Amino acid sequence: MSNRNPQIIENLEKAKQLFKNTIKICHRTKKTTKHTQHMCWVCLVFFGTSIIVHDKTNEVNAISLERRRDR
Repeated sequence: MSNRNPQIIENLEKAKQLFKNTIKICHRTKKTTKHTQHMCWVCLVFFGTSIIVHDKTNEVNAISLERRRDR
């Protein structure tokens, strides 16, 4: 994925930071709550991280496979 379009990984990294920095604000009181991050945001950060790790793992595996073929 990152070999074809490296901006995908950059966008995922930016999105992760955006979601990590969000806080939950009560619409009635306009105050932050005890649980500052909504569970949806936590899941989106987890999902983005898993895609990035999967992509990096695929890159490493592809390099290892090429090295084995060259032997």
